[in-house]
Amino acid sequence: MDLKTQRTLEILGTAIGLGVLGDALLRATPWGLNATLWIGALTAACFALAHHRRASLACADRWLLLPLGLLALLYLWRDASMLKTSNALALLAVFAFGVQRLHKAALQAARPFAEAPGLLSAGGRYLLVLPVSLLREIDWETVKADANRPKLRALGRGLALAVPALFVFGSLLVAADAAFEHLVLTTFSVDPFQLPSHLLLTGLLTWITAGFLGGVLPTGVSAEPSEEEMLTPSPRHTLGMIEVGVVLGLVNGLFLLFVLVQLGYLFGGAALVATTDALTLAQYARRGFFEMATVTALALPFVLVLHRYFRPEAPAHRRYFRLLAGGHVFLLCLILASAAQRMWLYQSTYGLTELRLYVSVFLLWLALVLVWFSLTVLRDRVEAFAPVAAALALAMLIGLHALNPDPLIVRVNAARAQQGEVPFDAVYAV
Repeated sequence: MDLKTQRTLEILGTAIGLGVLGDALLRATPWGLNATLWIGALTAACFALAHHRRASLACADRWLLLPLGLLALLYLWRDASMLKTSNALALLAVFAFGVQRLHKAALQAARPFAEAPGLLSAGGRYLLVLPVSLLREIDWETVKADANRPKLRALGRGLALAVPALFVFGSLLVAADAAFEHLVLTTFSVDPFQLPSHLLLTGLLTWITAGFLGGVLPTGVSAEPSEEEMLTPSPRHTLGMIEVGVVLGLVNGLFLLFVLVQLGYLFGGAALVATTDALTLAQYARRGFFEMATVTALALPFVLVLHRYFRPEAPAHRRYFRLLAGGHVFLLCLILASAAQRMWLYQSTYGLTELRLYVSVFLLWLALVLVWFSLTVLRDRVEAFAPVAAALALAMLIGLHALNPDPLIVRVNAARAQQGEVPFDAVYAV
């Protein structure tokens, strides 16, 4: 059996084992110790496969396992449902970063966090072609030849002889002890109506795990990327200054028009509500807030995609792009400031809730990312943008766990109710 086939079969076998283990552990929600155990098993599998191959994990891959371990511990820290959901989203993000290692044509092989557009492209191809690509790496003729080896045939005969013996002796022992009978029936009982859900969860976890292991532990003979692979290839379709200028210019014009027309409304606050008929504070704070937050969250990847495919035809074109992208970021900062001001006004009037707290933290992260975007992407240091943005997100998540949002919300609302600022919502607190 050739080395690539052997390594691919190791990955698929390990992924199937982790899929079965995940089905046994992760069906119970909300996740806690079960998620920690499964993530620990996944991390151990990475090191075990690397040790079996007598190769060490690349530095980038070892750093990739660090947030995996942190997320495993976070599941043991707090029991808040929103924090559990955030942990799951962060876990999927770590899987996506690991998967992109499998697609070195999309990103620099030595920089797993290089560019967000490349990551999305690699993740899309992974979801579509991963099972086929892994199976294609297996030389089925050598597998068939190995299956005919005397040792494997002897193993098959041994298993065939063991099954009847296990059935006979097991039946007798089950009849001999009620506790043992309960253990066996509970462990091996299969509900036909739940079988599809078991197969679906096992298959999904196997699929994702195989992609992660295949990305972190390549199946090729050489674990180190070649010099050619470490070079980021130019995209097949590129955009010149005219296309990028038109797109960014029109979008910036739209943002500027929105800011100018709504300037008083955007930053009017309580004074605007007091002087406007048929406008309540709740309507002012709610209307447009989530839309503006969504615009800010989508506009940054939009500029990253343009930067990814932008190919300047002259040195001056880079300056023009920086000016247009800088204006884009400035207008986004204005829109983000308006959204944050509305959220602060809403909280100060009606109290703190889970949604308002988590959205506020998300807005803070967006503000930091916008600043970092200006310091990196606009200065042609795009490879430094994504790792810090991801690290900021992980730091925010850890900070939320340290903050312990649920009792904080109750304490803040109770203190403000004692001061007569807002009524205390006992039903929400419970």
